[in-house]
Amino acid sequence: MNGISNRVRCAIFASARLAASGGFADNWQGEATVGTRWFVQEPFDPRQDQWDGFVAADVEYFKDWDKRRQRFAARLYARADSDDPARNLVDVSELYWRYRWQRAELSVGVERVFWGVTEAVHLADIINQSDLSANLDTEDKLGQPMLRLSLTPRWGTLDLFVLPRFRERRFPGSRGRLRGPLQVVAERAQFESASGRNHIDLAARFSHYIGPFEFAIAHFSGTQRQPAFVPLPVSQPSASIAVAPLYFLTDQTSVEATYAAGNWLWKLEAVSSREPGGRGSAATGGFEYTWSRAAGTSFDVGIIAEYQFDERDTSIILGADDDIVAGVRIGFNDFAGSELLALAGRDLGGDGQLWSLEASRRIGQQWRASLEARFFSATAADDVLTLLAREDYWQLSLTRFF
Repeated sequence: MNGISNRVRCAIFASARLAASGGFADNWQGEATVGTRWFVQEPFDPRQDQWDGFVAADVEYFKDWDKRRQRFAARLYARADSDDPARNLVDVSELYWRYRWQRAELSVGVERVFWGVTEAVHLADIINQSDLSANLDTEDKLGQPMLRLSLTPRWGTLDLFVLPRFRERRFPGSRGRLRGPLQVVAERAQFESASGRNHIDLAARFSHYIGPFEFAIAHFSGTQRQPAFVPLPVSQPSASIAVAPLYFLTDQTSVEATYAAGNWLWKLEAVSSREPGGRGSAATGGFEYTWSRAAGTSFDVGIIAEYQFDERDTSIILGADDDIVAGVRIGFNDFAGSELLALAGRDLGGDGQLWSLEASRRIGQQWRASLEARFFSATAADDVLTLLAREDYWQLSLTRFF
């Protein structure tokens, strides 16, 4: 492969060597993945290609002692891409020490924390930064340095966070796809805070449940994970539009809720955040209805429907300002653990459409094959999906577990 840095290559080989030698005794696990993407349309930029290959490794280790009151955990993720150097990555996803009391827990180091309950958009999720060079669904996260205190009294769970170092969002590079004509020059990032990447963010989240009803209320104060963009001057004609990320400060309050009733699971996420033009709000909610052993088969079939609304000026979450998403989730309940998730989204205020397919199947005890596809359609100049109108792709990957 071209463009693979020595650091990425060494990390992948080191992970494979540890897996092969059993160097982590019983408290380790890992996986290695090889995959390829094929883009249906010709690229916007002649520097890009229609084919892309990648390899990745994910290895984690933990050690408990002191009657399980203390834990040390480490997780390393590495990825190398054949075409886009911006996708090459070595990330410490986790590296922390944790101490547990009877109703409290303190951890210091690097962790990954997920907030949210809905399927298509995760509005409440703001602790860890997203890696858009990996995927546009914002579910690939970078490790976040933090001090975390969790209190678990009888009336709920209270998590308190101190986040001392901001991590910038990763984007495809000049040779990468899934950016359309927009090239984000990450090294030219700008910050509203004079402290820049060293701004200390704070967050708190309270969660609890009452029978089938679960909810969480959270507040975050710090640097917004999702940037706005500032156009950059170009010295010569280019097929791409160069922009720099601009990270504003924000105060975001969020609510998450789920309610389970029989085969129904109702979901809601809502946020209110301070934006450059004032406070803005966003919400997404819907349901998932699951048939077990549908139509006399062994399949579990779930029907998903969600509505998304976002009035914030800086929101670019696939243009989710007034959208509806519907889809189906199928668990085949076979020995191979076969799964399929298909979603379709439609902009109710325009013509933007998005189709998504994810499927996977285990091969033997240690392998899994995965298929992913995304298709985009839009013509309106103010629709974010217009930027991705020529970025339809299929992705096939094979993962080996250790």
